[in-house]
Amino acid sequence: MSHDDLGSGPPILLLHSGVCNRRWGSRAEMVLAAVIASSAGVVAAPDLGVLDDELKVLLRSMRENFGATGRATMLGLLAELDGTAADSVRALIFTWGADLVAPVVSRARSRGEIGAGEVPVPVLALPFDLARHELSMRGLLPEERIDVIVDTITVPLLRLHSGVGAAT
Repeated sequence: MSHDDLGSGPPILLLHSGVCNRRWGSRAEMVLAAVIASSAGVVAAPDLGVLDDELKVLLRSMRENFGATGRATMLGLLAELDGTAADSVRALIFTWGADLVAPVVSRARSRGEIGAGEVPVPVLALPFDLARHELSMRGLLPEERIDVIVDTITVPLLRLHSGVGAAT
């Protein structure tokens, strides 16, 4: 088979789609998996000694990693999703957020900032869910919004679910 037999567009696209669909159900799932894999070292749980400071650094890292084209890319990918792919992408994003917050919560627990009670996975994922919403809807995640996500919503919920109570 010569290079000319391959054509100039669709066969290559079909080949790429076939490869994509063997491992991921959609292009959006493939791109999201690549973004999460590439951000593993960029968005990481810092050890600063204070729960709210660590959460804020995580959200700032997410904001910086999102970049100028992040909103357009995210909205474009979301537009491609059918119901099955949307469920898969949601699960991938949800797990990623909870996995990033879990070490921060573990350290906060060992420092006595929160109690020993089990924190539900949706609560662990919540700061990233809220930040992602801000970034996708507005394209911005200002410091004031990070403060609200962490100080007003996330930390009180973590304390409540861990058994310390919501009072600060």
